[in-house]
Amino acid sequence: MRGRLRSTDERLIDDDLTELADELSMRLYATMGHRVYLLSRPDIIQLTKSYIDDLHTEDQDAICWLIWDLFQEGMQLEFG
Repeated sequence: MRGRLRSTDERLIDDDLTELADELSMRLYATMGHRVYLLSRPDIIQLTKSYIDDLHTEDQDAICWLIWDLFQEGMQLEFG
């Protein structure tokens, strides 16, 4: 899976960023299970680098933050 470019500049639109972050977070969760809740942002960057290395640097950073935030919310929902 690669980032899709649908905007007029090099950056992805917000919907595409969210969609890509959702997909990557689901793949990580499917592979790692509850251990994703222990991942730090640098861990997430390392695990997703090959999927997002063709994106603008700011988009890469945004996707990692979105994934980390999804995992934090998931942990709160699962464990209170």
